[in-house]
Amino acid sequence: MNINLFYSICILILISIFCIFFLKLYKKTNSLKIYLILLTLISLNLYYSSHSPITSYPDTLPIKETIHMTDKEIVYTIVKQELSYHKNKSLFANGKIFDYKDISVYSVPNEPTIYSVVFSIQSGDDDFWLPGNGTKQENNWIINKSNYMQLIKEKDYYRLISIGTGL
Repeated sequence: MNINLFYSICILILISIFCIFFLKLYKKTNSLKIYLILLTLISLNLYYSSHSPITSYPDTLPIKETIHMTDKEIVYTIVKQELSYHKNKSLFANGKIFDYKDISVYSVPNEPTIYSVVFSIQSGDDDFWLPGNGTKQENNWIINKSNYMQLIKEKDYYRLISIGTGL
């Protein structure tokens, strides 16, 4: 379970306990209705915050947008799209990041379609991002995350496929 979701559920329980205590203390009939409405709104917000909208993963780039780009620039652009996708996720969604920086793309010798990608992210979900590699820093930054990626040219677009953290 995502730690942020766990904290939100704990906060929801504490608010519920507080509301029940408030109801017993003041014994107002309308208070029960207010409590139920409040609890419903908080629950809906929690549900919305933990579920990202369904969108396709941005691991492609149309060929027509890459006319004057090198393969390394294409890889950089797709990786930036992918990190932006994770940054734009809902607050409690699996794999959420708050920021990213320092994207570097390196060619792999004797492998013309494989690239080493190194980047840093400010993680909202360490269980998703920390395994594999990278060094945890303060403020939830994980620096020097790396991955090997293969760039494949398909019909009308380039696709970037993750190979893993090692060859």
